[in-house]
Amino acid sequence: AEQLPDVIDIIVRSLRAGHPVPVSLALVSREMPKPAGLEFSAIVDEINYGRSVNDALEMLETRVGYREVRFFVSSIVIAQQTGGNLAEILMRVAKMLRERSRLKRKIRAVSAEGRFSGYALSFLPILLFGLINIVSASYYQEFWQSSAKVLVLSIAGGLLLVGNIVIYNMVNFKV
Repeated sequence: AEQLPDVIDIIVRSLRAGHPVPVSLALVSREMPKPAGLEFSAIVDEINYGRSVNDALEMLETRVGYREVRFFVSSIVIAQQTGGNLAEILMRVAKMLRERSRLKRKIRAVSAEGRFSGYALSFLPILLFGLINIVSASYYQEFWQSSAKVLVLSIAGGLLLVGNIVIYNMVNFKV
């Protein structure tokens, strides 16, 4: 998925040079490193053995399964069915994919503080509880002898779990 904007750039340059789509796909298979080069090599092989370009691209979408690939395949399939400037359409798709990737990285960076806080708030109570038990075992002696220890530990674990779920939902965004 990270290689897709570069793949689209190669196809756009090839289309602007006057090559048809199958030749552009073959160029991608030769110029791109793994894994994109291998996937496009499989597309070229399918086309050479008689499968249509649209069917070969839809097979790519099925094999890979990324939403970004679906945008790419749909734009080519629609442009071939309706006509239009495929190079311009693909340039816009590449720009959209790059912006999407940039936004994902930015969200990941901004939410890093929240993720770290979640880790700290998750492990700190457990770490302190264990450390206090090691340093001063008598501190919790009365607690360990109490009949309410199971209830207290269950409530504390449940609240810790609820807090983790809330923090997880706060720092994980869908783009």
